[in-house]
Amino acid sequence: MPSYNLTGPQTEILTSWLYEVDGYLDGARDSFGLSARQALSLGQTTDVTEWIRTSTRNVGTPVSAWTECALVWWVRSHEGVNITPPTRPPETADWIAILTAWDTSIVAAFANAGEAARNQGTVTLTAENGAVSTMPAGQQLVQQRNVIRNVLGVLT
Repeated sequence: MPSYNLTGPQTEILTSWLYEVDGYLDGARDSFGLSARQALSLGQTTDVTEWIRTSTRNVGTPVSAWTECALVWWVRSHEGVNITPPTRPPETADWIAILTAWDTSIVAAFANAGEAARNQGTVTLTAENGAVSTMPAGQQLVQQRNVIRNVLGVLT
């Protein structure tokens, strides 16, 4: 069975994407207006991907925010285990498309002097408990690309 292992910086990036202010957990809202972050804090779920799969998306929540939140949670929570890729063809196809688009964007960023320069700055990361740290300069895009490619290797 396929698996992937995330490095510490890669896990920190995914955690930050979820838990930063206005992160993926805030962007995904169900039909009652409850965010994924609220569902977690209220104990309504411990698996955001499953919560998204079984909830109805709020009309004001973009489909991309809903889908990307499920994807990022799934990637972070399935790290380091032998996994069966999701057997939900539309969902898997959406995730592959998102990851491929992100990968393409990162490759383009390396070729763009302005984007490459941005990668040379430190990046603020947010932990689950709200603590803030920074990622050393030059690491952001490389770490993101490695996560994406590792997960694509499992999903495709």
